[in-house]
Amino acid sequence: MMRELIRRAARPLWAPVRWRVEHIAQAEAQRVEESLRDSHRALDARMNGIEERLQVLEREAPVMAAQVAAMTMQVAGAPNIGTDAEALARVRLAAVSFYEERLRVLEERLG
Repeated sequence: MMRELIRRAARPLWAPVRWRVEHIAQAEAQRVEESLRDSHRALDARMNGIEERLQVLEREAPVMAAQVAAMTMQVAGAPNIGTDAEALARVRLAAVSFYEERLRVLEERLG
């Protein structure tokens, strides 16, 4: 009984405070939602950029593999270049150097 009387008496005092707290909470929720939307947009943009780069690299990989195979065949057929292990090592080093340069050019082109 006493509690109910106190609640009834305090209700007009709490109404403005409650409205203010709800208003602040709503404004903060809107700010957080907008921040999340901005973060989501930025993430989407970065993911699209990564997907584009990946597609370029995926298109280039078969070309690079074919070139390594061709270089391997050329070196294997070349006379007097040393042992097979040395020839294979030279082919691999040449391929690595070649692909590092191609990747550098691709990265520059893609930004």
